[in-house]
Amino acid sequence: MQQEYVGTWTTRDGYFAKELFPDGRFAEKRGGNQTIASGNYTVKGRKIVYKRSEGFSTSADFFGGLMYENGHIFYPGSVDAVKEANLQLLY
Repeated sequence: MQQEYVGTWTTRDGYFAKELFPDGRFAEKRGGNQTIASGNYTVKGRKIVYKRSEGFSTSADFFGGLMYENGHIFYPGSVDAVKEANLQLLY
């Protein structure tokens, strides 16, 4: 497990969030605090593979401090932290 990736990853608009736990588990949220998926993940190099509890898998890539998954860009930090950073970019 690569500890550098543990924590919360959030899209810029805050709609999608993934929590990566140190024990290899994850929780995915959409539209606020509603958890819509969970399961296990593994990291090899820059690739993360999620195995959801429902049985199917998906993957993402880390590059330049960001996580890229299915057309979405995830930023490290909570929804509030990412939204605050966006506001600072506007002013």
